[in-house]
Amino acid sequence: MNFFGHAVVAGWTGAEAGVVLGSMLPDFESMVKVRVVEVRDNDIQQGVDLHHRTDDTFHRAPTFLSLCAEALAQLTAREWEDRGEAFAKLHERLTIWGPPRDYREPEFVLQRLRDTLRLRPRLAVLEEQGPPLAEFLPTLQSSVERRAPELLNELQDTLDLDH
Repeated sequence: MNFFGHAVVAGWTGAEAGVVLGSMLPDFESMVKVRVVEVRDNDIQQGVDLHHRTDDTFHRAPTFLSLCAEALAQLTAREWEDRGEAFAKLHERLTIWGPPRDYREPEFVLQRLRDTLRLRPRLAVLEEQGPPLAEFLPTLQSSVERRAPELLNELQDTLDLDH
């Protein structure tokens, strides 16, 4: 859902202008690449809270999930229309390359982020963001390694899998 959609949802409540603004604020933060440190206005905070509740509800909505499933099924069907040639190429590539061990290296991860996001202007890593991101990645790597068992347990518990 985009900021306009959030404004429409806020409008359903007959909300004050501050609530409508707050409902769009998280998207605006992403667009301008600046985070709001503190919200001091109650109406704006109500809007921010509504934004997050709306996103959570929207992404769990049966119709949204159904649309995603239909799109995935259609895309998967198209992939296999080639009689599995693309999958065979992927399998060959993975067999030759083996496990993606390069992801252990922060510089490799940074380059992958840049490559992956460069065609998405709102998400692309800007030149001036590279050095601080490169400096942060080892810290993030340590945190992820340290907390991986906790995260995996949460995932297994949520999926109700025996472990």
